[in-house]
Amino acid sequence: MNRAVIIVLLALATAVVALLAADAAVAGQDGANVVTLEKIYDQQDQALANMDAEKFLSFLDPDGYAFIDEKGKRQSYAEYRDGLQQAMPSRRNIDPSTKVKDVQSQDGKLVAYIEQASHFEVKDEKQGWVPFNETSTAEETWVSRNGEWKLALTKTLRSRLTVDEKWLKTQQEISDGWYNAIHSKINSCNYGIAGCR
Repeated sequence: MNRAVIIVLLALATAVVALLAADAAVAGQDGANVVTLEKIYDQQDQALANMDAEKFLSFLDPDGYAFIDEKGKRQSYAEYRDGLQQAMPSRRNIDPSTKVKDVQSQDGKLVAYIEQASHFEVKDEKQGWVPFNETSTAEETWVSRNGEWKLALTKTLRSRLTVDEKWLKTQQEISDGWYNAIHSKINSCNYGIAGCR
């Protein structure tokens, strides 16, 4: 083989190895970012489970956080904080779980794609404590502030909130029992002129 061809092939092989090494380094960094955010999300979930709004809010960037729901409605940090603090007293038995699906590093920020599932109860004046299940997917952007990652943007992609099916079934059984008791009382009267005996 010609000496020039060998030099070109060696240069090409070196470039390929360098690119593969760079890709591996990026993949390793992305893996480290996933682990970092998984730890933060675990701490956020624990703060919610403990009903600690202040701890949960400490993960957000107070100077620039924004929440965008699946319909595109935007809330500032202050609006989100006020809503969370107002909602907390009427909640109990919060059991959240956040799964990091992917993390991308973009311009010094981390963009995480997450899936969340949560079970919680809401106080209702008539029904008492009503259990709900919520699932959502979101894209969240994290920025570094004084060496800590702070959540700057939550963009909800999909969200579903449902009343717990077991609770609904129990309520239906209670309602059916009440209806059957009333119905049997009415039927025992035979709608007669003399009324019930």
